[in-house]
Amino acid sequence: MIPTLPPEPDLPPPSGGMDGISEHLLPGENIEMALTACLRPYLSRSALMVGLTSLLALPFIMFYHDPRIWLLIPVVAVVDLFVFDNLEDLRKNRGRTWVLTNLRLLQIDTAPEPGLAALDRADIARVRRMGWWKLFVVGRNASIIEVAYSPDLPALRNALLGRPHYDIAGLAQGKAPKA
Repeated sequence: MIPTLPPEPDLPPPSGGMDGISEHLLPGENIEMALTACLRPYLSRSALMVGLTSLLALPFIMFYHDPRIWLLIPVVAVVDLFVFDNLEDLRKNRGRTWVLTNLRLLQIDTAPEPGLAALDRADIARVRRMGWWKLFVVGRNASIIEVAYSPDLPALRNALLGRPHYDIAGLAQGKAPKA
């Protein structure tokens, strides 16, 4: 039997709940989903990058038959986290909440400076995925909203593209897909 992690608890948006979101809504606008950045997608992305970098270093490690060379792998992890600035990317996105409404996609920044970016759903030209950790929503006027490190990216992508979201566990239990 393969051990599994317990489900990550749903954390409230960093803005303090729906009160911080509702002040940005237009009259007649309804919230369809709210997303925040989580640690789990970031850690899985970092583990993949460290693993791939270690695989690239494997011929070098195998060429030298010294066991101390295996100490190079933690150095690779530190280089990946700090040189490529991935940790700062997580910090930047932890203070953001992305809200999909019936009219717009909102990016609400709470830290370090409050801010708002909005993209009308009718103006969305492309939805591009970068791995499983990032989604770029591009508007017709070349404005971009980057949604990162949220576990609900497939649901957001499907909602923006007008596709139903298939919950595999729900399908196994006989539940209909979310429209």
